[in-house]
Formats: sequence, structure tokens, C-alpha cells
Amino acid sequence: MHSYIDHLTGEPRLAAPHGRLAGRLLRDHCNGNDGGLFWKNQGHDHFLIFSITAYQMVGMMVKEFFMFICQNCTVITIETSPTKTAIPGRTRKAWYAAPYPSSFHWYEGIQTLPWKLPDSKDHTNYPLRDILVLFIGSKKPSQPNSRALRQTLFSQCKSEDRCIWHETAHACNGVVNATNTMLLFRRAQYCPAPAGDSITRKSIFDALVAGCVPVIFSRATISQYSWHVSDKDIEDISVYIPMNDINEGGANFIEVLKSISPDQLLKKQEVSSFTFSLLQF
Repeated sequence: MHSYIDHLTGEPRLAAPHGRLAGRLLRDHCNGNDGGLFWKNQGHDHFLIFSITAYQMVGMMVKEFFMFICQNCTVITIETSPTKTAIPGRTRKAWYAAPYPSSFHWYEGIQTLPWKLPDSKDHTNYPLRDILVLFIGSKKPSQPNSRALRQTLFSQCKSEDRCIWHETAHACNGVVNATNTMLLFRRAQYCPAPAGDSITRKSIFDALVAGCVPVIFSRATISQYSWHVSDKDIEDISVYIPMNDINEGGANFIEVLKSISPDQLLKKQEVSSFTFSLLQF
């Protein structure tokens, strides 16, 4: 089951016909023509893979599918609910999040590894990280709190010469084939990952693979990837600044990052780039 981006509107669309067909197959065909193999164990021995985020799981047949057909299925998706609990109309009994695939891909002729930290003596292949903060994305997500946070971060970023805010369209197609933009991750020290339409961002994993330390504003942004990241790992690979500290407390995230020592930064870079290079490549 999957979704797609409507390139006329930039909005995500659930491929509803697939949901209807899957429901019909499991509800009718499996129950009669093959001896009811699906229903033998009430779906406990079946897996479902989603390529959409939690907020996109709407539309025809979705609620019925999970509440009455695949309630006991194990679901692997790029995002679970932030609290890992059930929300109205959707069971979360066995949902597991798997990281987004990174835009950095391995190939046989690769010469410069994205997660390699720069050598102070040779900057030819691995330039020094001269960008303090890098954000690639939109200032206008659909969620009000996320929109307010991003606009505040943008204002704070503009006061720092070494902060780059690369504005994109409000859809994932805004960064497709943007090779030069993606390579900025390798020059950046910190990569903010504020929530947008949903709690997670693909750029978190691009940043981790490239050795840029994610700055998160909600622990659920990373904590739901429990198969890959422990609570201790979150402290080791990221910087956490609570959203309320920015939106309501008046904290300046640039100043928070400047207060982190170079040794602390290097340690986070080494742990994150090594850990996620193994996962992505």
C-alpha cells in the first residue's frame, strides 16, 4: 500500500484503489477460495509495508482495513503515531517505524564517502564543515505549531552568517534531483529537523549519513525508530531543544548550538555517521 504526490497541487494522495483491492482480497477471496489461510491466525503471521506517514493514512477503506481486516498484522512503515499508541480508527498494536532511505546511495565507483569527517590537512575530497546550521525545506507546513516553529527558526537563522536556510516547495518533489543541495549536508555541522506535516523528516537520515548532527524539537521525531535507535542513542547522535522553549520560552536555537563544545560536536558526528552509514549502505 502506498501514496503518491499530486504534482499539480503538491498534496499527498493515498492510492485508495490499492486499499480497496487489498481489503477485498483478504476479506473475501482468502476467506473462501484458499481455505481461509489469512484468517487461520487472525492476521498475526502477516506483514504490511507502508511508504506513507501517519497523517496520510486516511481515505477509502483504510479505517475498515485496519480495524476489521488487518488489526493483528505487523506493520512496517516510515512513521508510526508519535506516542506509539492507538489513535481513533487506527490500531497500533504492532506498528514499527523504519528509517527513510537516504538520498546518499552507495555505488561501486564512489570515491568520497558522505559520512567521512574532514581531515584538517586535506580538504580536497572532504571539505571542512564551514556551515554552522543547514535547513532544507519549507516554512509553511500544514500543522500550525510546526509552521510557527519553522518561522521562528527562520528568523533566528537569518541573524547568523553561517546559517543557511534553503527554501523548497511544500512537497517532497521540491528536493528531487537537487544534488548540489544535498551535498550541503557534508559541509554542515548541525541540521535542524523541526516537525512539518508529520513528526518525522527524511532529512534527519540524510543528515546522519552525511555526518551532520540533527537538531530535534520533539523526541518522538527519532524515538519511534526503536529498532534502530535507543533512548541513549538519541542523546549521542542529536541535539534536543524542546519546541516550547522556542515557541513560548523565547530560546534562540543558534545560541544553544554555539554553546556546544567542538569536542562534543565531533563525538556526536562520529557516532551518528558511523551508525547510520551501516544502516543506509
